[in-house]
Amino acid sequence: MQVNWDIQTYKRMAECAQQEADAARKWIDDNQSLSDQFVAKVNEGHPAIWFSSVMRLVEEGIDAKKQDAVDLGCRYVIQQEKTPFGKIHKSNILIRLKRNRELIKQKYIIELIKTYENYQKMNYTPREVRELSKLVREFMQNPTAES
Repeated sequence: MQVNWDIQTYKRMAECAQQEADAARKWIDDNQSLSDQFVAKVNEGHPAIWFSSVMRLVEEGIDAKKQDAVDLGCRYVIQQEKTPFGKIHKSNILIRLKRNRELIKQKYIIELIKTYENYQKMNYTPREVRELSKLVREFMQNPTAES
């Protein structure tokens, strides 16, 4: 996977922003089989904007009913804790997943429900839990056939 971050920009970022960008890049690398097609379309030097651009393409892919985008979106919600613009992208992805929930595989439904239950145990739940709760309610009210 070809990622061309501008090292000077990266070094000027706050340490916490660098850590979030590094975590996001590692997550993209760990999900390379699904993410490569989105990464290949992004040529951005700023690490946070790069990740945001990749995730925007994933969001558009979910709207276009691309299974790889749906799978990657599910994995993002389940696996990633902190990323650049994470609240925004998780909320956007969850809204799109709710609209296209028939494309969510059973294994991800189970993991999304577990993720929601884990968030509920927190003293201060993240903002995106609001959208996740709507998706989980849809699963409970309208179960789909196993994918």
